[in-house]
Amino acid sequence: MRLKENLGDDKLKAFSPGSITLFFSIRDMGKEINRMGSIGLGIVIDRGAITKTEISSTVEVSINGIQKSNTIQENILKKTGIKAKVETFTQMPISQGFGMSAAAAVSTSFSLLYGERTYYECISIAHQAEIEMGSGLGDVSSISAGGFNLRMRAGIPPYGFIDRFNVKNDEFIVFWLDEPIETKGIIRDVNYRKKIIKAGNRAFKNFLAEKSLKNAFRVARSFSKEISISSSELKEIMEKALNYGEVAQIMIGNSLIAYGNNDSLEKLFEKYGNVARVRIYESLPKIIKENI
Repeated sequence: MRLKENLGDDKLKAFSPGSITLFFSIRDMGKEINRMGSIGLGIVIDRGAITKTEISSTVEVSINGIQKSNTIQENILKKTGIKAKVETFTQMPISQGFGMSAAAAVSTSFSLLYGERTYYECISIAHQAEIEMGSGLGDVSSISAGGFNLRMRAGIPPYGFIDRFNVKNDEFIVFWLDEPIETKGIIRDVNYRKKIIKAGNRAFKNFLAEKSLKNAFRVARSFSKEISISSSELKEIMEKALNYGEVAQIMIGNSLIAYGNNDSLEKLFEKYGNVARVRIYESLPKIIKENI
């Protein structure tokens, strides 16, 4: 039985923050999935996914109010052997590099298994689902640590190792064009994989040589240029944004993250597409203790 306190007999709701990756290198070869993933630099953000689960005799999954199949939520249900109705609402767009798939996985795992599994057991299930579905490599790992973090060793604890940095700036402007980029199509493509591993290894070393927020964005721009998944439109907008601060492409998305003169950055981005302000989220995924 789940120890649900006063949250209801069969319903639970959980929140997971999202995660933005600035650069990464693939580490997904091996037999043990909890050792797989990526190394790289991530920013856990205060916008994520909220998932409500209700134990049921059937499996139903909806994402932002639309019924879906072949989802990361279904993967988790199969792993746990639980039948439930799962409703996930994302606070940022999917397939734009904001880690919404990982946030959906983490919030689903926590909602389903609250009171039954430890924190890292829930993280492990979400991480395995992320790798198997091809929706990401290191976002669940970053989310498990929170904050502005560096995935030093791929996978999740005790195998993976994530270090955190304290930075003065905690608010960023994010921008995205309407057309998404599917992560699976990039990380499972042979040519892109070679580029990402080579450029990611170099970016990792270059960041370690100067561990600062400014250098993180500088390194990230070089990384995105080397792997070349930016559209000409996104590159043009990035160049203009550099007049007002630091900017980098979000991995993997048709999107940017920036900081500096945030008001000017916001006005610039509004001319071309979608804009939001996000903050670094220092806390961990959590159960939402309210009536649902």
